[in-house]
This record gives sequence, C-alpha cells and structure tokens, in this order.
Amino acid sequence: MNRLLTALLTLPLCVPVVDEYPFTGEAPPSNAARAVIDGPTTGQPGDLIHLDFSHSTADRLKFFIKPDRFADGRPTHVVDKDGLGAWIATRPGTYEIELLVSNAEGPDRRLETITISPAPGGPGSPPAGPPAPVPVTVATWVRDAAQTKVTKDSDRAGTAKALAKVYRQSQTSLAGLSPIEFVKSQDILNGAILAQRKKTAEWADWRRALADKLAGLDLQTTPELIDVWGEIANGLEGVR
Repeated sequence: MNRLLTALLTLPLCVPVVDEYPFTGEAPPSNAARAVIDGPTTGQPGDLIHLDFSHSTADRLKFFIKPDRFADGRPTHVVDKDGLGAWIATRPGTYEIELLVSNAEGPDRRLETITISPAPGGPGSPPAGPPAPVPVTVATWVRDAAQTKVTKDSDRAGTAKALAKVYRQSQTSLAGLSPIEFVKSQDILNGAILAQRKKTAEWADWRRALADKLAGLDLQTTPELIDVWGEIANGLEGVR
C-alpha cells in the first residue's frame, strides 16, 4: 500500500468507521482502483434504499456514513453481511456516504448524498394549502339559481316540480333529436308549462341564466344533454 493510501486511510474522522472488508466483487477490465456507489439518491420515509459497492474495482474498501446514528442512539444504516453494501434507514434527513477503495495501482474515493424527504402531510412536511373548492353540481346550481332569481312566484316549489317532471320526460321523449333540436324542444316545453301556470315572467331570469349555464358546459352530444337533464330535474325538485 503506497504512502498516499496509507495517509488517506489513517486520517482521523468524526464518525465511526465501518470495518474494512476484503473485496470479492467482480473486477472490470481496468486495473486501476475505482470506487462505485450504486443506489438511489432520494427517497421518502418507508422506502427501501440499498447502497451497492460491489461494482467497484478494488482489493480493499472502507465506507463511512454520516450521521452514523440518530439522536436516540439507533444506527442510521445496516451493513450487508459481505460488507459490500448497506441499507439506509429512511427517516427524513440527509445522509453522506464516502467510499474509499484501493488496490496495487492506488486508491480511489467516491462521495454521494442521499436525501429522504418528509412524506406529504407527515411531520416535517410543508403545511398544506387551503383545500380545493368543491365543484358546484348542475343540480345545486339549478336549485340555487331558482331560489335567487325566481322571487315573485308564490308557488315557486310547485312550478319547479312541474318543470322537473317535464325535464325527466324529455330524457326519453326527446332522446332521438340532435343536440340543437333537443334544447329547442325543451325550451318550448318549458314555455308551455310556465304559460299554463301563468308564471312566464316570474321565471324569465332563471331561463336566461340556465341558457348561459348550458352554453358554458359546451355539451356536444344528446347523451350528454340527457345526463344533464337529470341533474336539472334533481335541482328543480329541491327548490323550496
């Protein structure tokens, strides 16, 4: 072992040293010592992280893992039986790995860092942002729109239920129409029901708002309209 290697391996370190093991891995064609660390460099708590040194070119090797132990005294890693690798504990934190190898040609050194990030929502993770808004269903929109825009119909709930009945019937009676004809036919039916109940003016704002709502949904097929008609009926049945 030459003087450079002797000096390198006898330097004082601030962490315990893993025992030196004879190297028995397969050697690549090159005769020069080469330190190789195979394994992931990131992970989350619960992951299985293994470091493999067996592809190094060497007669002898040593490795150091910092920190060597956690604050509670438990080791941060477990060494393979053959000494050619180690399992890293996956507590959140940063682990530094130093691998030293040597053969008759001289030494080589490799450094790696493994970062274990906190699990989402776990201790040490950034605080979660505000919850995403809950999408408003068509049924809810229809109900709320009727209760805010129809304010002069003394029998608002009764008119809403009459319209709901027509929407449900249209799901089958208008099913053979194109999307445009489907919507036009429904508007005619709505007008007839409201005229019969003498409530045309009272529901005018709601009908305009519903037309804008349907345009925004950009429904392209009759089956899509049939599904939405069921939602509209549900909303109308909830009007008080």
